Amino acid sequence: MLRLQRELFAAGAEIATAEENWRKLDVEKGTLVDASMVASLEALIDEHESRFSMPAEFIIPGENEGSAAIDLARAIVRRTERRCVALAREKMLPDGEILRYLNRLADLLFVLARYEEGGFTPLHKR
Repeated sequence: MLRLQRELFAAGAEIATAEENWRKLDVEKGTLVDASMVASLEALIDEHESRFSMPAEFIIPGENEGSAAIDLARAIVRRTERRCVALAREKMLPDGEILRYLNRLADLLFVLARYEEGGFTPLHKR
């Protein structure tokens, strides 16, 4: 989770940086989102989805306190994603990697919230 928090700071730095300072953004400095961060989120999603089957029915968020908190976080990430799409359309982001990152982060949060609800069926025992 600490890695995700650091990545969110990188995303925030990227969003807040003016175009004239984009050249200062750097993955190593934690100020730029890159493809490896997106790939890491995809791996986490796959890992969690391999452990249990997702519900087939329509999901009503907030089954319990934990899943409600995660679903709230997902809604905030989706709102941020929409705002970043608007920034990208105005050419106010260095590249589109942050859009992919936010999209995958929201998907990870969806999976984690369903897991937190506990209404899953394990696919196999470890």
